[in-house]
Order: sequence, then structure tokens, then C-alpha cells
Amino acid sequence: MLRLSLIIALSGGLLSACVSTAKMAQPANVTAVAVHNVTGANPLAWHKPLAFGRWHTVDTTDYGRVDGGIGLGKAVLGGTFHARALVTNDNITAKCSGWLLNIGRNDLTFDPTIGNMPLMSCSFSGAASGEFSIKENHKNQLIGQFSTASGNYLVKSEHQIQGSAWPSATPLGFTVYRHETPLWSVDKLNAGTVTEWLSLPAEQQNLLATLSLVLLVTDFENLQWD
Repeated sequence: MLRLSLIIALSGGLLSACVSTAKMAQPANVTAVAVHNVTGANPLAWHKPLAFGRWHTVDTTDYGRVDGGIGLGKAVLGGTFHARALVTNDNITAKCSGWLLNIGRNDLTFDPTIGNMPLMSCSFSGAASGEFSIKENHKNQLIGQFSTASGNYLVKSEHQIQGSAWPSATPLGFTVYRHETPLWSVDKLNAGTVTEWLSLPAEQQNLLATLSLVLLVTDFENLQWD
């Protein structure tokens, strides 16, 4: 019994060490301009302060959650709406909202929009503006579009741990691209890391920093945002 307990304890320690040092796989053939460790909330959450580099949240607001449903014969159409906002030290406000719809009977449910409705949409305003929305594709990957005055950006979820042969079913973080060039990476593993791959003007940095904070604090495994 003592031997078994020791094996379990050692196995748990090794697993914990692997988790604590795990990193999201990074884009190939690029060199980082800057790497920022995320400080603050752990686990990451909307209602806790968060910071990396010269950026941090100064306020968060929860506008509340609304749940509802209507009967459709023997099935039920249900939905959840939740809206929240965060403000950064660069005076950029991101107001984000998400809809979750499902139709089902008993314990069987499915998405009636078949993935066509964004999981989350955000409006950025203040010192800089933009619009962001993100959907899940048929490969279980989250794909986002970020439109700003300085240009459009593509956001893709990452599912590979550095050095691992197997992808994760859940997003480990995100990479932001412009014209197929990686600009920023947001690693959500452990305390979190934000990596800049390209030097950008201050306004673009501030917008991508605000987007990074949104991606860090949003639990894409629980988009009801409990």
C-alpha cells in the first residue's frame, strides 16, 4: 500500500510539473520581438485584474446574463445571452457579448445555427476602435476576424502543446495574423504569455493588446461565462 501511494504521489508530481511548464506551440521560422508574462488572475477570469507588458485592465463590467427557452412540440429551443466589458489603461473599451442557442429533447441537444452564429462578438471603442467576432469551424478550431481602421486581422485558435504529438480538443491560445504573417500569440496555458512577433505602431499594439486581454479572460470551454 505504501509503495502504491508513493507511485501515485510521484506520478501526480510529474504530471503537475508537465502542466506547469507546458507551452503552446509557436509559429515556425519567426523570432519574437517581445515576450510578456501575464500577471494577475489565475485562473483567468473576467472579474479579475490582468496585466502583461505595459498593458492592464482598469475596469471590468458584467452586464448580466439572460436565459430563456420556448417549447417546440416535444423539443425545446433554449438560449443564453451574456454581455461584459473591460477597459484598458490605454483607454480602449471592449464590449463583448455572446449568444448560445440549442435545440433538443431530454439530454440530446444541437446548435440550430450549425456554427453560423458567432460565439462571441466585441466592439472596441475609445482611443482606438474595431470590431471582432469569432466562430467555431467544422475542425473544432476557433476562427476570428478583427477589423480596425489600420487593417484586418485573422485570429486562429491553437491546439498544439510545444513538443507534443497530439493536439488538444480545447484551445490552448491564439495567434493573430495579417496577410498570413503572425503578429501576436496569446498562450493561455498556466499563468499566460503574450508574444509579439512583429514591431507595430503604438495604436495597433494597443488594439491587439486589448484583444489579447479579451482572449485571455474568456473561457471558451464555458461560453455561458459562469
